[in-house]
Amino acid sequence: DLVEGQLLAKFVTARSSPKAPYVLAQDGDYGADVATGYVQGFGTFKIDADSAVFAYDKPDYGAAADKALAAKPDHIMLAGTAQDMGPIVKVLRDKGYTGPLAAPQGFFDSLTISKYAKECDGIVISTSMPYLAIAPTALRLLSDYQGSYGPFVPVSAFAYAAAQIVMSAVRRTGAAQRATLMSSMTLGGNYDTIVGSFTFAPTGDPIDPELYFYTVTDGKFSYLKQAHPSAFLSR
Repeated sequence: DLVEGQLLAKFVTARSSPKAPYVLAQDGDYGADVATGYVQGFGTFKIDADSAVFAYDKPDYGAAADKALAAKPDHIMLAGTAQDMGPIVKVLRDKGYTGPLAAPQGFFDSLTISKYAKECDGIVISTSMPYLAIAPTALRLLSDYQGSYGPFVPVSAFAYAAAQIVMSAVRRTGAAQRATLMSSMTLGGNYDTIVGSFTFAPTGDPIDPELYFYTVTDGKFSYLKQAHPSAFLSR
């Protein structure tokens, strides 16, 4: 989440060049690390991003919006999910905010376009889910999956990729025990999956994780670009 926030800030800077970015987050389980990374990301460009945290259990969207707008932001990032923070988008718009918005992958959700499409038009959303329609190596697997099981949603995509990684590691090492398999996966090497290639650090975290950016246009998600150039997607 920290890295996602940093990469999102970098993309927003290149796309919108905000001078007074603002971050709204809640005091729940999700969003704090994204918000921290976002502020840090702007710090690398010598830009001070202001922020505020409001209640998750009993949110006062009006008060949170008032506090944010009092800072006169020219860009607002919503560090949360569409389910929990979607309502504040309408509040911000109703209170006169017409500037650009951004959000992490908690907003890469059907709820964003089914309930908040008008208010979120033009929003930038980051997610680890690539736009597989332009991933040549994934097209056959994608077609086979959809033909048998239906829509290839992010949960399906990363579950599929996780299985690919485990099977690849077993083939490479011949490991028959979990501890041996886990250890071998932290020794380097790429694991090619339907959602891209991964290399793991000794901590088990992916090295230099990729991020993808989308926007909402006419009530639909539209792909923009990837954080790092790669051969996996054509753009």
